[in-house]
Amino acid sequence: MPTWHSQFNLQYIVMGNWAHTPLKCFVGAWSIINATLTNTTTGDPVLTWHTVYPDGISVYAETGYSSLIMTANDTTQRAVRPIELELPAHPTDDIARWALVGQYSVSTGGPFDLHPDKDTRNEANAGKFIMIKKTTAAQGSPQSLYQSPRAPLFTGTITNHITTATLPSLVGRSENSLFEFFDEDCNGHILRYRFADILQTVYFQRLTDRSHDKDG
Repeated sequence: MPTWHSQFNLQYIVMGNWAHTPLKCFVGAWSIINATLTNTTTGDPVLTWHTVYPDGISVYAETGYSSLIMTANDTTQRAVRPIELELPAHPTDDIARWALVGQYSVSTGGPFDLHPDKDTRNEANAGKFIMIKKTTAAQGSPQSLYQSPRAPLFTGTITNHITTATLPSLVGRSENSLFEFFDEDCNGHILRYRFADILQTVYFQRLTDRSHDKDG
């Protein structure tokens, strides 16, 4: 079981030991808890369509396929998340409202390849990764933020081969992202994607394994 420590409005959780490989670490479902864009030339943050707290989920299967959906935050960006729309679309629907859905969300899917860095597993780092949870005024709910006081447990590159996407221009692309796992239990990871002088950093937290649940 994790060990919890509380101090003021922060909660620290130090995870236990659990041997993994990079593939085993990725397999499962992940919640997107934070995402930022940074200008690598100036170091300044870049405004994004989804703010720093998007909604979203990614899933990785042992068969080597993954899917991702990311949307603007349903709580803090309600103006761009029209809740009156339903499928199937109706001829009388406001096209501009549907355009908001497309403009403020993206989903992709396809096979993926992992290219772990050699000898990056840091045994001395076991159980040392710390997740900090605190309530942010903008979000109004606990958000998990990452600290990495020591070397990552695993690092490398993940290549996503996009075969389906809500944005047609993404189909056929192969996108490379740098990954880092710090937690010995593989309950959190970071993806970094660079394009031109912009760096996108996305933080993920593992969702509960529901494979043991049974119908009824």
